[in-house]
Parts: sequence; structure tokens; C-alpha cells
Amino acid sequence: MPPSVSIALPVYNGARYIELAVRSLLVQSGDIEIVISDDASTDDTVEIIHSIDAGNIRLITNVTNGGQFVNLNRALKACLGRYM
Repeated sequence: MPPSVSIALPVYNGARYIELAVRSLLVQSGDIEIVISDDASTDDTVEIIHSIDAGNIRLITNVTNGGQFVNLNRALKACLGRYM
């Protein structure tokens, strides 16, 4: 069954802030999924996301950097929730 709410989180080289951002979303109540789209980061962003133990996080990793709008659209298209 799809989640009630999807949260799209596009990121590029966000290692400094990604853990805090994701953890702040995880404390939200309700049936949520967090869809993170990494736009070919060159820092530790992906490794930090993998280190967070939560079953409601989906990570999309882009092979090449597509830019802000391509990355956001990719995250939105992957959302399964009734609301975004």
C-alpha cells in the first residue's frame, strides 16, 4: 500500500546538512516516505544517507549531474504517496 505522504528531497553535495535534514523529516508523524534524489554528488552525501537506518527512505542516484530542476523532477516522479 502506498504511503499517505511523499517528501521529495533533491540533493547535490549536501553532506554537511543531509543527515540533519533527513532526521528532521523522520520525526514527522504519519505514514510518510522520503524520496531523496542525489544529483551525482562528489562528497559523502550518498554514504551518509546509506548510514541512516530507516525503512521509509528511498534513494535515487543520478549518474550525471542534471541540475536543480532535472533532479527535483526525478524525485517527484518517484514519489508514490497520495500527497506530496
